[in-house]
Formats: sequence, C-alpha cells, structure tokens
Amino acid sequence: MTNLFEKLYSADFARPEEISKYQHPRGIVVRTEMWGEHSPWTIARGARSSTKSNIVEEQSLTDEKIESLTKTISSLQEELVLCRERINNLYNEFEGKPNIKTSFIYDVGEGFEVICPIPIIIEESDDETMITFPDAGVSGFGSTEAEALLNFKKSIIDLYNDLRSTPENELGEIPSGWLRTLNKVIKPIEQTN
Repeated sequence: MTNLFEKLYSADFARPEEISKYQHPRGIVVRTEMWGEHSPWTIARGARSSTKSNIVEEQSLTDEKIESLTKTISSLQEELVLCRERINNLYNEFEGKPNIKTSFIYDVGEGFEVICPIPIIIEESDDETMITFPDAGVSGFGSTEAEALLNFKKSIIDLYNDLRSTPENELGEIPSGWLRTLNKVIKPIEQTN
C-alpha cells in the first residue's frame, strides 16, 4: 500500500525542482528516473508555456492585422474625402447649367398638319425654359415648359408663313434651308368652303 501511496503522492504533488536525487522534502522516497521528462508536472508546465507562446504569437498576429486594417481604413477615409470633394465639385459645376432633354412635337396648332414628328430640344434653367428646333432656326421661350411650347408653336407658324410669303430669289441660303426643312415637317391644311 505504501508503494501505491508513494506513486499517487508523487504524481499529484511532486515537482521536478522539489525532488532531490533520492529524497522528497516530505520524506517520501521518490525515484527521479520514474518520471523523467514524462512527469505530469513537466508535461503540464510545458503545455502552459507552449500555450503562453501560442497566445503571444496570436496576439502578435492580431496586432499586425489590426495595424493593417487601421491603415486600410485610413486610406479608405482619405479616398472617401476625395470622392466627396469631387462630387461637390461636379454638383457645383452642374448646378448653374440648364437641364437639357429632347422630345418630339406632333402638333403645331390649327391650320397646320405635322407631316413627321418635329425633333425639339428643351433646355430648362432655374427661371426660364427654351424650346428649339435647330434645323429650322426656330425657338420659343417661357417661364414654364408649357409657356415655352406655346411660344415655340407660334414661332414655327410665323416663320413658315414669313418664309412662304417671301419670293424664293429673295431668300438667302440659310432661310431657304429653313423653308425646305419646314416643308418636310409641316404643311398648311387646305380650307374648303
């Protein structure tokens, strides 16, 4: 029984630094060759030291990752500031410019028939809208799109009537081109009595 007790006591409490060559400090004889490097204490202490070195390694890797992420975040923040500046510059550049869109007109008013749709350009700014038909040199202005459209229709009819009433030999090259263009898109409706 003593032999078993010695083994249990040694396994639970014996530490290599406490073991003399032949005698344990509490008077129990322990053979040091019985444990060697496979003693529970040596194994446990080695596990603790390897766990500690693993933790130190992991902490070092984590610190490196955090530093890398911090640099990446800082770089992204700088890029975000530059993007905001560019967006503000673009906004300021386009703020004063008119909104431009294209459309077609299918009706110019009573007394005229539209032969083919008339392509127009609509330019809207803060206080004015302008509608143009560049091929015929016609435009209309107004404070709203509806007002500009009414003025445009009136202008196209007035120009057509003026050009048709002027003899061809008196029209210059540009007005003759306008008349040819207008003849392709509109024509007067014949009145029958």
